[in-house]
Amino acid sequence: MDCLVKNIVFRVDSSLDIGFGHVMRCLTLAKALVSKHTSILFICRKQEGDLISHIKSKGFRVFELPEINNCDKNLGFLGTSQLQDAKDCYDVLENFVPDLLIVDHYSIDFNWQKQLKNRFKKLMVIDDLGNRRHNPDFILDQNFGSNELKYKSLVPKNCMQLLGPNYALLRDEFLHLRNKSLLRRNEFKLNKILINMGGIDSDNYTYKILALLQNLRNFRKIKIIVAISSKCPNLKQIKKIASINKQILLKVDSNNIAELMFQADIAIGASGSSTWERCCLGLPSIQFILAENQKSLAHALSEINAIKLVYDLKEIPELLKTADNWAHELIQNSINIVDGRGASRVASVLLND
Repeated sequence: MDCLVKNIVFRVDSSLDIGFGHVMRCLTLAKALVSKHTSILFICRKQEGDLISHIKSKGFRVFELPEINNCDKNLGFLGTSQLQDAKDCYDVLENFVPDLLIVDHYSIDFNWQKQLKNRFKKLMVIDDLGNRRHNPDFILDQNFGSNELKYKSLVPKNCMQLLGPNYALLRDEFLHLRNKSLLRRNEFKLNKILINMGGIDSDNYTYKILALLQNLRNFRKIKIIVAISSKCPNLKQIKKIASINKQILLKVDSNNIAELMFQADIAIGASGSSTWERCCLGLPSIQFILAENQKSLAHALSEINAIKLVYDLKEIPELLKTADNWAHELIQNSINIVDGRGASRVASVLLND
């Protein structure tokens, strides 16, 4: 039977303020969907530090909404009203005629969606927060512990809810490396640490952690891999400390983060979407909460001892010293949470395969 979904539009943004997570998970889903012979378009607003060129480099078309000068931060990450953003999208959707519109944006809700309801056949919302009304046919929330009660009064009764880590949007390379990585975790020895605080790391955690570790004698023989984006505002400072310390290997705009995770014995990172990648590969991790939307996930995984959640950099050295005592339990508790097949599951539901 032919797929009824041919044209798909993603409305998603990225910037130094928003971060990269929304775009990266949309790209993962787009790749799963395009393999089913669909036509895909991204609608993104131009902003400082955006990933528009990265989306294009993956072979997808992007319609660029104009950058807003002196945007109003009180209006959220859109920088403008939902009504204005909907008007900006109106003609694009009329010309492309999407069978499915996918929205991944914390500043878009029911008010935006109703302005465009005649410009798409079906709507999917990707969300984590569960704090505003939507009117979609599908909602995806990949957070651990998410359930229908979370969206009971926020979506229509007939909305199909794709909830939990079974639907986590991970790139293919994590699934491909999963079995190999889990075999590697059978015996734990701390030789390599991966530091990945997200693409932007505006609070400069990466540098602070490196400065802390390089002064500890116990860790001078341990290799430290740092994965960071070229858009990180603190990159110059990080490069400087890496240049004078041979144990630090700096990876800027790495396209093989799955391989870096496979090679590492422990990760230190933010409690964002990379959490699912670490779980899939059984990589034990020490994590920080760097944004409001990371709190529920971090606390839930900490409660079942699938991650080590810390609130102060000073906790890291002691955790690393005692890693032999806790790493194996984290590995066992994390590997069953995410299997790496979430993107294909979501694509099958959307395309009715």
